[in-house]
Amino acid sequence: MEKKVISLSNMIGKPVTVEHDSNYVYVTQNNEIVHAPLEDIVALEKTHTALNNRYFWKLDYRVDGATNSVTFRTNTTLWNRNFRRFVDLLKQTNPACVKTQLRWWNF
Repeated sequence: MEKKVISLSNMIGKPVTVEHDSNYVYVTQNNEIVHAPLEDIVALEKTHTALNNRYFWKLDYRVDGATNSVTFRTNTTLWNRNFRRFVDLLKQTNPACVKTQLRWWNF
């Protein structure tokens, strides 16, 4: 399956890309790509920080026994629903990790 991009940037403007396919989530930060199985995602939750009416989301995931996290804004629009599909996929494979109920005004 083709990777789908679900992020814009992180909180301090450094480029971060979060992508997913049907089995993994891929985080690209500082020219380093880390991938984690969807089963190893610990939490996905909306933060209280917003910029231009878009909330930041925090993704906690395990890689080699260590827990890492990334904060990003979604690139969700009426025509791009990759983040929504990602959350639905997480609810199927690892429902306990989705901490925030997804609503249109949450994006």
